[in-house]
This record gives sequence, structure tokens and C-alpha cells, in this order.
Amino acid sequence: MPINALRAVAPDSEGPDHPILTDAPQYPQWAIVREIDFRIDPTAAGDELVFFYSQFKRLLPVATPADFQTLLKEVCKPGYMFDGGPSNPQPPFSTLLSLNNHRKLAYIILKLAPGRLQFARKDRPIKMGDPGTASEAYYDAHRVDPLGQADPGNPGVIKDGCQVAYFISDGPKAEAHGSYPHGFNLYVDLFVTGSEPMPLKIDPDVRHPGGSLE
Repeated sequence: MPINALRAVAPDSEGPDHPILTDAPQYPQWAIVREIDFRIDPTAAGDELVFFYSQFKRLLPVATPADFQTLLKEVCKPGYMFDGGPSNPQPPFSTLLSLNNHRKLAYIILKLAPGRLQFARKDRPIKMGDPGTASEAYYDAHRVDPLGQADPGNPGVIKDGCQVAYFISDGPKAEAHGSYPHGFNLYVDLFVTGSEPMPLKIDPDVRHPGGSLE
């Protein structure tokens, strides 16, 4: 991804996105968990935000949908124990929000660092940037409430306080295209003192080879 994959932009400043389908043709048996945080870039002319994977959980087995539901509840708890951080992308690609899905059918669970971020209350939390692969290899995107319950896909169901969202990434189907970066977009609200939350779009990617491999 180009350098703006690391940075936040206004939601309407780039081309259209494509909602991820909300039906799950298969249930994964693996989960990848990342925490996302941001910092202000001191080298930029203005207050430019740089987003990165601040903590990671190593590849987790989830044998059944019930196991996945248990994991969601744990991830949503304050103080969820990650294995380490930050999660550093591997060569040949090294953008801060590149994620390797281990060539598996896996849940990608994303948790926002506590403080000033929540998943957008007026939009879906995750959309695909590439319509050609959205329906084939990436699906079932949902925000998750603080108790670990996934919403049915309606942007208006869970409003404020959403820190967790997920989608399914089908590594074998994505790999059928060969080496790839597949972009997706996260929609978040940034809380700024004395003002309404500021909506932002962040554009990470899932890729092979490279990316964050923990």
C-alpha cells in the first residue's frame, strides 16, 4: 500500500468503498487479533495521525462458533492480555497496518486502543477497497458491543463505545490470485476535546507475502 495506508483521511476524500458481505459461507477455525493505536507525526506540517498495530495476539485456534463468541467477550474486556507489541510487519512489505492472514481462513479481530477512538457510529466499521475480492475472500464484517455481542450489520444498532470489530479473511481464496495486497478501510471516530467526534477512514491491507505475521 502507499504511505497513506498508515494515515487517517476524511471518509469522503477517496473513492467509493464496498461493504463486506454479512453472511458467512464458512466458519474459520483461527483468529488473528490486533490492537490499533495512533500517534501524531512530528515530521508532518500539521497534526497528521499515524495509525499502527500497537499490540498483537498470536494466531489463536477457535474450533467452533461458540469458541469464537467466548474469544470476542474476552477481547472486549478492558485489560485484555495481548502477547506483545507493537506488531511489526515483515519484509518485503513493511507498512504499519499490513496484516498477513497466515494463508488461513481466519477471523480478523481489530480492537481500538482505549482513550480517544471508537468505531464509527454513523457508518459500517469495515469496508473493502477492492470490489473484485470483497465477495470472494472477505466477508461477515461486524462491530461488537462492549459485552462481546456482534451486531446484525446495521450501522445504527451499536452507536457509541464500540471498540471492537471483525471480519473473515479467506486466505486460500485470496491466494488464488497469487501474491497480493488487498486493501480494506476502517471507519472510526476520533474524540477531540470540546467538539463532536471527528470521523476518519483508515486504510490497512491484508497481504501475502509480508505483513504482520505474529
